Amino acid sequence: MVSPLNEIGFVRVPKPELTDRRFFRKGSWGRGTYHLHICEMNSNDWIEKLLFRDYFRKHPCKAEEYAKLKSELAKKYTHDLQAYTQQKGSFIKDVIDKARRETFW
Repeated sequence: MVSPLNEIGFVRVPKPELTDRRFFRKGSWGRGTYHLHICEMNSNDWIEKLLFRDYFRKHPCKAEEYAKLKSELAKKYTHDLQAYTQQKGSFIKDVIDKARRETFW
């Protein structure tokens, strides 16, 4: 899958800590315009991404809150993608924890 993704502008970003998925970005380092995560089916990452998505489907107000947070962080950390990502981490973890409590995953 690496070669076909390279052909359309995606570059694999090596992340040894990610054992269940592969991470690709499109755009220059630190200013990628697109991120693509390819997860192993039924892995922990796979399940968490589905929990996150499904929670927002059930709770559209929380999805709006997340969109607002992302917008605020994007303005604050325009040139610091790592800080942007780090600052939304606790929100994401909270949503996944709540989603786990609501489902049988």
